[in-house]
Amino acid sequence: MRRQNERPPSRRIYRALLCSEARRVIQMEGYRAIRTLKCGGKFHHFTAKRRGAKFAVNLKVRATTGQVIVAGRNR
Repeated sequence: MRRQNERPPSRRIYRALLCSEARRVIQMEGYRAIRTLKCGGKFHHFTAKRRGAKFAVNLKVRATTGQVIVAGRNR
């Protein structure tokens, strides 16, 4: 039984990130020269550079949370 002052559990409604929003997340993480490989589904896929041309990375952004996952690095 719920107490008088307790709130019911909150139900957050999440929506998937748009491709442009996922790109912005990567940009805010410090990546530049971002190229879109694929948008849609659970992940949005990009390639980008960080620290100049020293590192080129393959990135995935989880559409539901915005989490950036580094899939691979090329020097």
